[in-house]
Amino acid sequence: MKKNFYTLMQSENRKDNADFFAIMVPEFSPDALEKHGRYEWYAGPKRWKYQIGDIQGQLILVVKEKYISDVRQGSPYFYVISKKFLTAISGIKHNFKQILKLDCVDGSGKEIPGDLFAAIPRKFFEPECLTVDKRDHSIEIKPGFDFDLFDVKDIPSSAASLICSEMGKTRFVDAGIRGVEFVPLEQIKYEGLGTYDFIAIGQRKWPV
Repeated sequence: MKKNFYTLMQSENRKDNADFFAIMVPEFSPDALEKHGRYEWYAGPKRWKYQIGDIQGQLILVVKEKYISDVRQGSPYFYVISKKFLTAISGIKHNFKQILKLDCVDGSGKEIPGDLFAAIPRKFFEPECLTVDKRDHSIEIKPGFDFDLFDVKDIPSSAASLICSEMGKTRFVDAGIRGVEFVPLEQIKYEGLGTYDFIAIGQRKWPV
């Protein structure tokens, strides 16, 4: 039996909400914010084929916009997730290789209450998990690929992020995960050269 998969899209109206933006720094300071792109968890993927190594030591998560969802992409290399989302993915197969509990502050350095985590994926490459039919531009998950939550390196972060199985979707819906809409994968079309039309077909929704 064919398994159903979905892309996780933002449920909010993007026109009425500022883009979520978060960065990780060793400590909060103007200098650290300006130089965050030099840290290995941002610059490192160029050396590790778009993967990042395990992060050592305690980091601070700087959330620049109000965080109202249970999952959002902090950068192309990590996601910001809530404790509710962390609980929902327990017991399912996902590609987060490291999940860090972080101290969180806003753009002014003020502490943000609540439990937020940085979830760092081991990204898959397209041939590992996707089959593309270039006649009708459809894509499918390869038979035997058994992850319930994952992302793909070849799909640009501006076009798509996390993909989940039916089991994953059920978990998230039952848990009451906020800020997420599930778009069936069959609505997504291959556009060529590693590009996928997730946004237009997804009713102008944007990835988490």
